[in-house]
Amino acid sequence: MSSRALARSLAWALAYLAAGFLGRATVGEGGTLGLVWPAAGVGFLWLLLQDRSSRVFDITLLGGVAFAVNLATGAPWLQACLIGVANVVQTVLMVGLVSRLMPRLWGCGGRRTVDAVSTLAAFVFSASVACLAGVGIGTLGLTFLGNPQDLLSGVVWWGRNTAGILGVGILGHLVLHRRRFGPPERAGALQGMGGPRELLTLAAVTAGVYLLAFTAELPLAFPLLAVTVWAGLRFSTLVAATHSVLCGAVAIAFTLAGMGPFARVADAHTAALLAQLFLLLELVMALALATSADERDRLGSSLMAAQEQTASQAALLATLIDSMSEGIVVFNDRGEVASANDAAYQALGLAPGDAGALMRQDGRRWPDGSEIAPEDQPSRLALGGEKVRDMDLLFRGADEVNRILAVSATPLPPQQDGTRRGVLVLRDVTDDRRQREELGAFAGVVAHDLRNPLHVVESWAEVLQEQFEAASEGQAIDASSALGMLGRIRGASGRMRTLIEDLLTQATSQSRALAASRVDLEGLVGEVAAARGIDEVVRVGDLPEVYADRGMTRQLIDNLLGNAAKYVAQGVTPRILVTGEQRGVQVLVRVADNGIGIPEGHQQLVFQSFHRAHQDGYTGTGLGLAICARIVERHGGQIAVTSREGGGSVFELTLPAPR
Repeated sequence: MSSRALARSLAWALAYLAAGFLGRATVGEGGTLGLVWPAAGVGFLWLLLQDRSSRVFDITLLGGVAFAVNLATGAPWLQACLIGVANVVQTVLMVGLVSRLMPRLWGCGGRRTVDAVSTLAAFVFSASVACLAGVGIGTLGLTFLGNPQDLLSGVVWWGRNTAGILGVGILGHLVLHRRRFGPPERAGALQGMGGPRELLTLAAVTAGVYLLAFTAELPLAFPLLAVTVWAGLRFSTLVAATHSVLCGAVAIAFTLAGMGPFARVADAHTAALLAQLFLLLELVMALALATSADERDRLGSSLMAAQEQTASQAALLATLIDSMSEGIVVFNDRGEVASANDAAYQALGLAPGDAGALMRQDGRRWPDGSEIAPEDQPSRLALGGEKVRDMDLLFRGADEVNRILAVSATPLPPQQDGTRRGVLVLRDVTDDRRQREELGAFAGVVAHDLRNPLHVVESWAEVLQEQFEAASEGQAIDASSALGMLGRIRGASGRMRTLIEDLLTQATSQSRALAASRVDLEGLVGEVAAARGIDEVVRVGDLPEVYADRGMTRQLIDNLLGNAAKYVAQGVTPRILVTGEQRGVQVLVRVADNGIGIPEGHQQLVFQSFHRAHQDGYTGTGLGLAICARIVERHGGQIAVTSREGGGSVFELTLPAPR
């Protein structure tokens, strides 16, 4: 046992000793038992809060001090020993019951004090049972020693010990808990709802009521409970408990002095019992009201904290939903939109907040244009309890643009009034589906365009192999024939190389990061024309500078000039004119030629991958203009082609002007 624990045990013993002498001082005239026994509450706090490593020592010391108090106040030594044992059993049982019933109480492994009605009820029950056991041991022992006790004396004994445990024990626990852990966090925790002025008023009114009740000859005990109710309703548990204990002490003092309604009772035991019952009633009433208020305050604080947390989570959820790229729409079976994020309106080409238009959007067609049956609508399926995952539908938005949306639908729990609800998740997959189609076309074109030159290479390589095998047997090789075969092989490999380069260029135009800078467009056109050997047929007008990626811009000009020079009628010399002008923050560039032109039905399609307007007589991969469109779009511009009067085509495109 440490010296510190020993010092605490001795301090508790001194407190128990003082409380014991105080209790013995309340023995009335002609009585053998005190009106109260505050030592019962001190003993309970001693064993509850002291270190358990010194529990055996503390129990022994408590019994010794109880024996000494009773012996010093005139009790025979056997009786003093018996009462000491009864006090020890009572205290140990009280601590055991409290620890079992209230494991979260400070001293039982938790950090709480008497702050709830349930805790108070557990305290009252434990004190009643423990004191009943102590009284039983004491009564039986005294009877055995030749000093039998009647029922009323037993009840008085039980009442004084119970009042001591509840009054001193609870008040002491509240005070020491506050000293150990500090005051509660909420504002006004000491006074409760009543402020300092109201507390002073309560003290003055209480003093007046008690003076009137205990000095007047009239039976005015009932107003005493009124101030108890006031204290319990308006002040904290600590204040209410202090008020009740002080009022009880005043009532006991007046009664011992022969004043007040209890002192006027002829029988001493009955007077003591009435005083104890009053003290218990006052204490339990005040604590019940105060702990109810504390519990209500905690519930209110918890509710407020829960509401704040819910609001915070709702705000976080709303922020997350608004930041999602997928559209989210919560709807019900009445056709109403409960919630929708900005992405949902954007996916449907609507202004944010136009919930009515959101539900009127035409999503009744499959991607191929055929109508979808009403019962197959994702919203209808979700309201019926089914889940839908990534159903592709064709939507025509308010901006007159067709979009393919992957729609997922999930049923939600119904509202309290039975309204069925669901949530739609809209994902714009227009570009994905277009790229999927292009990928399919890509596979077909690559399979076709690579298979033909490969077949040429394999066929002529096989013929050459046969000639060289024959030459190994002494036959002569036809040199001109062999050179012709090699030329065909070289031409086929060149076509494969061109296709592969165009595919790589297309991939680069879609994914490579832009490195924009000022580009001298006039100089760049001349450079490309010279590199292609067509500078004599290319005429350059006024061309402003642009702010673009130089490498991609060169590829753009190269593709346009190459097509203009290639797609001309047989025997016609190409003539190409490149001009431009600045329009606001963009530069408009025109490339006009005298070629064979592009049929009107193909003028939009030529910018799609692998589409070729002219299949016969002209080689190509169908990627050149698709690459041009990708480059222009990545710079935030547009490209289009129109027919030229007198033959040929005019390509118009926009690029950013210098900043």
